[in-house]
Amino acid sequence: RVDALNNEGLIDEGQAALLAALGEQRDVIAEAEAGQLRLVAKGLAQAVMTRDVKLAVSLELEKLRLDGDDGFEALRDVEDFWYERGRDKGLRFDLQVSIGLAEASGKRAVDSGQRGIAANDLGSALWTLGKRESGTAQLQAAVAAYENALLERTRDKVPLDWAMTQNNLGNALRALGERESGTAQLLAAVAAFENALLEWTRDKVPLDWATTQNNLALVEEKLGGKAQGEAREMHLRRALGYVAAALEVFDPKASGFYYEKASRTQVRLQAALDEGYRGAAG
Repeated sequence: RVDALNNEGLIDEGQAALLAALGEQRDVIAEAEAGQLRLVAKGLAQAVMTRDVKLAVSLELEKLRLDGDDGFEALRDVEDFWYERGRDKGLRFDLQVSIGLAEASGKRAVDSGQRGIAANDLGSALWTLGKRESGTAQLQAAVAAYENALLERTRDKVPLDWAMTQNNLGNALRALGERESGTAQLLAAVAAFENALLEWTRDKVPLDWATTQNNLALVEEKLGGKAQGEAREMHLRRALGYVAAALEVFDPKASGFYYEKASRTQVRLQAALDEGYRGAAG
């Protein structure tokens, strides 16, 4: 039609016809994309109903593509949504989807910073899921993910992020050690928490410092539970020292949840230590 008008010398009319056709085509494309988004939304609902993790992950990636923003940050936002819902509501499926999306984030990472973030996110999702399962496969995968993150999040480049991942690694190792008969994983957890404290100092990040102190108390408590006699008492005393340090920072009002948690740990540790004294006296 445009060629015919041009050949007749009706250049303006040809241009008008071309612009009108382009406008119609844009409307068709927009309608098709809207239809695709509706299908993706329906597909996600279907994936949730059938517990199809791979389908949910692929559809979330397709949705980002259709929205025109499938970069690293946008993908991470979607992963965070699934992770937080799975963590807060105890939804295994949501955590599995967040794991798949975190893996996809790692493949889309374009630099060391993004690779470190993706690996740390993957570790957190695996650890959260692993705590809810009886086996150790997810926890072992979480440890591996955090160790990969530390290859990117080095102390010299990003010291606070390095400390965060060390703390996360300690939590995963502690959870793993609680399910194993030996103490190797628990001792590795102690080392990871101590690494975190090299940068998470009380003067720089007091709440993070106190949280790690409390984490050390929990590890020492578990080590005490696997020991006897003087070794048991040593671990329990160390644990009490760590939790006392944490309580110096945790404010009952500003950080009530952590204060109450640490206070309960302190009471439990003291009771265990007193029980040991009574047993020795008996």
